[in-house]
Amino acid sequence: MTRAADPGGYVLSELEVYGRGGPVPRPQPTAVSKTGERIDLGRGEWRLQRDSLVTADGAVISKPGYSASDWLPATVPGTVLTSYLDDGAIPDPNYGRNQLQISDSYFYADFWYRDEFSVPAPKPGEHVWLNFDGINWKAEVFFNGQKLGRIEGGFMRGRFDVTSLVRPGTANGLAVRIIKNATAGSVKEKTLAETEANGGALGADNPTMHASIGWDWIPTVRGRNTGIWGRVFLTTTGSVTIEKPFVSTTLPLPDVSRADVSVEVALHNHDQKEVSGTVRGRFGAIEFEKQVTVPAASDMVVKFDPSTTPALRLQNPKLWWPAGYGAQNLYAVTLSICALRPVTFPAL
Repeated sequence: MTRAADPGGYVLSELEVYGRGGPVPRPQPTAVSKTGERIDLGRGEWRLQRDSLVTADGAVISKPGYSASDWLPATVPGTVLTSYLDDGAIPDPNYGRNQLQISDSYFYADFWYRDEFSVPAPKPGEHVWLNFDGINWKAEVFFNGQKLGRIEGGFMRGRFDVTSLVRPGTANGLAVRIIKNATAGSVKEKTLAETEANGGALGADNPTMHASIGWDWIPTVRGRNTGIWGRVFLTTTGSVTIEKPFVSTTLPLPDVSRADVSVEVALHNHDQKEVSGTVRGRFGAIEFEKQVTVPAASDMVVKFDPSTTPALRLQNPKLWWPAGYGAQNLYAVTLSICALRPVTFPAL
């Protein structure tokens, strides 16, 4: 070490201790899943390692059989800090002044998550999707040796079509590189004398866990809550999926004796062929349907309103009232698409 110009001496920011003994973290067994059901990847073989301690890239790490035996068992869903706490590597930051014993610089880093799992074979024509309910801050996702893409922000969901990559009945590898916040700010210790400002520099990285840098009496969270904080799971769908359903109502206020209801839904065709089928919906006791043909590899919007479905002009609707003014009524709404078949053309 070279002595600093400041006569005050040195500052020790981190200390690494080697030895034997202590808690031995053990992963939980993988949950059993069946064909057609959602396969939750929240338990099992998830492992975690700081990016600076990993030399391989995502394409290698995500290949089945990659050795991550020296990585820590990871808690998913949960932040990086949660995994280290569950593994007994850090003191509980919610108790006393333990948070002051946790290195801010160590957890201000990128981290790798890795998992291996098996899946049943999808039915003919089905698509297999890898879903993320939430990560923080950003992520690069690799599956069976291939990069799937990125998730851009702490509250963005990720959804990837892995139909062509999935290996039914054998091991599949998943690697996720969690990218730390670009603007982490500095550590704030909230006190009665000085609470400091809420949020702060971390706001430059929105969407993210903005309160992680400190809020009201919350001190700065080490690692800024980076990690896979939402569920990770596999689902299967047909060639066309229903997305972005939207229900709106219009009342001729101040008249509340009637209301016009509009139900709108987007259809996405994931195949390279046109597909026809029937969109069916239900609003309360009102049923409606429409024949559709969705172009190959395209989206289309289907809308139902009183101009096409007169029953959606409600008489004496049950309204949602503010607290103290009336009941909070709800109408159940369901949407589905069925009887799908590729569109064929006669030979020329």
